[in-house]
Amino acid sequence: MKKVTAIILAMLMIINVSMISSAEQKLPSAFWGLTEKEVALQTAGDVEGLIDIRVQIIDLFKTWDFGSQQRLEIVTPRYLKIAQAYESLNRFDDAVPYLELYIENATILVEKGLWNADSTNYASSKLKNLAFDIELYAKTEITDNSTYHGAKFEPVSGIYFGSAYDTDPGVKSYDWDKVKKLYPKDNAAYLIYLNWEDDIRDIEIHLKAAAQAGNAVQLAWNTYDTIPDIEASKAYIEDTAKYLKALDIPIFLRYACEMNVGENGENPTIYVKNFRYVAKIMEELAPNVAMVWSPNDITDAERKLESYYPGDAYVDWVGISSYTTFYFGDKTDWGTLQDSIDSNFFTGENANPLAKIAEIVEKYGDRKPIMISETGVAHYSKVAKEDMTDWAKVQMNRLYGYLPIVYPEVKGIYYFNVDTEQATKKSSFALYTNAQIAKLYNQLVSNSYYLSDIGDEAGYRYAEVGSIKDKSVSVTGGSLELATYSIVPKMLNPKVAYILDGKTLSTVSSIPYAYTINPNTITAGNHKLTVAVISPEGMTLKTRDYLLTKEGNTLKIEATELKDIAFSDIEKSWAKNMILEIGKRGIVNGNEGRFEPNNNITRAQIASIISNFVGNSRSAAVSNSFADVASGKWFAQPVSVASKYLSGYGNKYYPDRDATREEFIKAVILLKGYSTQLLTEAEKAELAEKITDFNSVSSDHKDYMLLAVKYGIISGYEDGSVKPKNNITRAEATKVLYYTFFK
Repeated sequence: MKKVTAIILAMLMIINVSMISSAEQKLPSAFWGLTEKEVALQTAGDVEGLIDIRVQIIDLFKTWDFGSQQRLEIVTPRYLKIAQAYESLNRFDDAVPYLELYIENATILVEKGLWNADSTNYASSKLKNLAFDIELYAKTEITDNSTYHGAKFEPVSGIYFGSAYDTDPGVKSYDWDKVKKLYPKDNAAYLIYLNWEDDIRDIEIHLKAAAQAGNAVQLAWNTYDTIPDIEASKAYIEDTAKYLKALDIPIFLRYACEMNVGENGENPTIYVKNFRYVAKIMEELAPNVAMVWSPNDITDAERKLESYYPGDAYVDWVGISSYTTFYFGDKTDWGTLQDSIDSNFFTGENANPLAKIAEIVEKYGDRKPIMISETGVAHYSKVAKEDMTDWAKVQMNRLYGYLPIVYPEVKGIYYFNVDTEQATKKSSFALYTNAQIAKLYNQLVSNSYYLSDIGDEAGYRYAEVGSIKDKSVSVTGGSLELATYSIVPKMLNPKVAYILDGKTLSTVSSIPYAYTINPNTITAGNHKLTVAVISPEGMTLKTRDYLLTKEGNTLKIEATELKDIAFSDIEKSWAKNMILEIGKRGIVNGNEGRFEPNNNITRAQIASIISNFVGNSRSAAVSNSFADVASGKWFAQPVSVASKYLSGYGNKYYPDRDATREEFIKAVILLKGYSTQLLTEAEKAELAEKITDFNSVSSDHKDYMLLAVKYGIISGYEDGSVKPKNNITRAEATKVLYYTFFK
């Protein structure tokens, strides 16, 4: 409720801030006439007229100092109002840039101390709801650059799944013979609960049933209050740890979850201390236990999620509790606040289960596997006394149908198959209370990407075509399996059409909008594949073009529009064709028609190339992490954008220095997303034997050099050396890029 209050205050500030005025500068004479028209149009309800007049008002201040308080107070609320007007007309793409402008300007007002820090929350949530794009994915068996961290029990690809069954009247236990009659696919892990201070043996029948079935357990060890003296519970924790070890099955221990909304998180310092204490005991006494840190997808406005994170050394998996409901809280109608409620909490027309987990994935998915440790979709509202089955089916399809495709960071999901007065007062989520939802659930988890055994892996993944690590996706000797992710604002059932060279191949109406391209139906050469999102009424809402190429028995797809390009000095270069291929994609550039293939590439140029892959956003903040990268230099922005993939030396980057082969190779391997965690010690030794000067490779570059050899990115020299400290030429760098991303 605290977060709701904060949103209300923020909205009131947005509404009233336009009335604030300061006497910094004389207002343009046209301002007063335009504002009078604005009021008249507001009264008349002329939405398009209001958009036009507000744009005119904003344009009056184009030449004013950007940070002027007076300018900010006048234009900022109008940016938001324009966005809201476009949204009311269902022109979502037009609304998005005005939301971005509002956030940019409102942030300055917050920094000046003039607006509440929550003033941008509504617009940020609204942006997530209205940002409508098309993402095309291709199924690939190449999992070497899957999102993988080497965490305890983490699969390279695939999602462990499971549920709770002890309150299901058709099961009332975790006996697999009973479970499989209603839920036939074997669970990877059961979801079981234990309250703090309760004896672990109280749930022994459930735990032993899991062990007998060969299943793991996600154990939610719930604490409902702050525990000021965790050391006093040492014997209890140790006894629990020893019992869990004796089970001899994988245990995902979700200790003290949902601390960002519960009383157990009233003191972040104590919470972190307690989590670490439990983690240390489990590490010492129960090596079969993986620690799961699991907040709620809603964070109390007065709490900062980061302040509860115990640290990477104490956390094996990051979890999240996330429920999708049509109505928020205990009301069906929040009046004038309905839009802000639905936007912030992804309810009503803005419901989207994937959007609810986006923040936790973005914050922690690059270092820990993510687990949706508790989830449910409301198919009946107890508040409204309303059946929501049809709506819930769409959300279930979005959650379980899209999850394997869109979020490779997510490696576990557990459904809250419970319906009790205490646990589900406002909504029904349970599978056993809705036969249609139960049937759909069983159908969705039958997907082979959902794993039944700890240690299994799917053996494939979905590559986002055109993403940083999957600029192109190829399939040799088989069909190209595609899927499209697109959530249309306020629309439950759009369709997706696949169009090849202007001819519609197929129109698909169900998530994940899958379509398979048979290579025998494609002629050799380049083709344009258009993916179109279409309304139920048949209106084309958005399209995106891709380049589909057939060469021999290989199909390759990429999100690239090839440019005409020529360099006057590459005719005799051994790398001519590769230079042209990379150049046509805008990744490398020349200078006055010359490429200079034999020149060394500088470290600044590495940053420039990588930023071309990542996307060089003008709004990206320039990094100050390197003392020798001044903000006025041409390479400052590329270094900032590419910083995740660059290696410095102390606090310096040395941008003007010629790059070495090992420096460039490490950057490219990081860009491609190949995981050093997948290299076994035996494989490292075998690969190292192929490199005659491996001892010359810097210690923090060795694994990346091994990966480059493993995947044929570099072939080395005739004597078996890779000459890691040698400078790398522009032609050599182009070859590395070509073999990594487009071969």
